[in-house]
Amino acid sequence: MNRKLFNLELQEKRVGRKYRKDIFKKIAHLPFSDKKIVLRLVDHKILTEGLAMLDTPRRCSFTTHRDRYYLYSCLKFIDGVLDEVKKTEKLQQIHKRRANIKLVWVNKSLKKD
Repeated sequence: MNRKLFNLELQEKRVGRKYRKDIFKKIAHLPFSDKKIVLRLVDHKILTEGLAMLDTPRRCSFTTHRDRYYLYSCLKFIDGVLDEVKKTEKLQQIHKRRANIKLVWVNKSLKKD
């Protein structure tokens, strides 16, 4: 009989690799500085909103489950953070445009008919 052994650690690494690829596909179009900002905001969201689930990991593989949970949460929160970044960029563009508009006061009494 030829039996294959199931390697849990190898499977967890494969799943983690898949999550990492998906995360970096989503932020691939951004410049490096924006990638850093997005990943920081995602980490902040995970720490504030996802902390309750992170405190109770599965007992069988403590570190791999935390890693998998972190990557899953990262992938889940990244869309919301990208939307927030886009909104702030739009607002900054609007403020720049408004700052460039110069109002001119015209004195109608000096106009010649």
